[in-house]
Amino acid sequence: MAVENFQVPFTKLNSANYVQWSKRAQVWLEAKEVWADYVQRRKPFVAVAADATAEQQAAAHAQNREHDKMDTKARCMLMVSIDDSQLPHVENLRSAFEIWEALRRIHHRATPGEKVNIIRALYELKLKPGDSVVEHTSQMTEYFNRLSSLGVNFPENIKVYTLLSSLHAGFENLVLTLQVLPEDQLNMNYVTGRLCEQEYQHHRKRIDNSNTPRVGCSDNSQRGETSRQSCKEASQVSAMASKSCFRCGSRFHLIAKCPEKQQEFQQSRASFGATGEDDVRTTRINDPEGEQVLIRDYLQWQHKRVLKGANKP
Repeated sequence: MAVENFQVPFTKLNSANYVQWSKRAQVWLEAKEVWADYVQRRKPFVAVAADATAEQQAAAHAQNREHDKMDTKARCMLMVSIDDSQLPHVENLRSAFEIWEALRRIHHRATPGEKVNIIRALYELKLKPGDSVVEHTSQMTEYFNRLSSLGVNFPENIKVYTLLSSLHAGFENLVLTLQVLPEDQLNMNYVTGRLCEQEYQHHRKRIDNSNTPRVGCSDNSQRGETSRQSCKEASQVSAMASKSCFRCGSRFHLIAKCPEKQQEFQQSRASFGATGEDDVRTTRINDPEGEQVLIRDYLQWQHKRVLKGANKP
């Protein structure tokens, strides 16, 4: 007879994970076909009547031996699925049903204090920027399930409102959109799907923004380091795209380098007799009211200002 090797495919029971352990253990026992008949004790022993024939007695004894065999199998599966710290609670119990009930009484405390603690943890659960929506909704659903197992059942709309109130400001637009929907359309599955969809869109947007290269600045990982002067020139080109010359309206230069302004400046210099950059003159001009205005070295100063690209004279 081959000995079956029970490899536990989940975390063993400890003092803090009974809810998760009980769900996984139940599925595991169901897969081994021992949950309903032996752990839940839905299949009783076959009683042997006093007036039963020898064949009936033999058949009853055979069924009871099979029952003992399967119950021992379920008991062994439960024993290997719990941590060493839990063994003292069940080491003297002889059936799978007794082990399961003993663990349930120890860890599944339906006291008012336990309910208050879970409800407090539920309402203190908040989604922070950068946290996963899937993990957040899973944690909240686990709290709802634990409360349901303790006899505290939340209506579906209250679950949705609790979830929406735990989101950060980045989901404000989605919350406003969901508020106009009828209550019969709001359920946890629908709202969770919408939240995951928006989280994916935000994630894709961040990736697209991070992959967008700066104008004139190359990627260090692909083209090497870009000098500060190159980035400065690129920034000036980028700024130029949003500005225009106040004089002629061109988007290819500012007023300091406007050809029309420079041409007018050259004409004004010629009218005063200045022909070169070093030509320094002192000129007296009579304004219409007859006052004398002294202009000294003005033409040279104005010319240097234009060459330096100053925006104001």
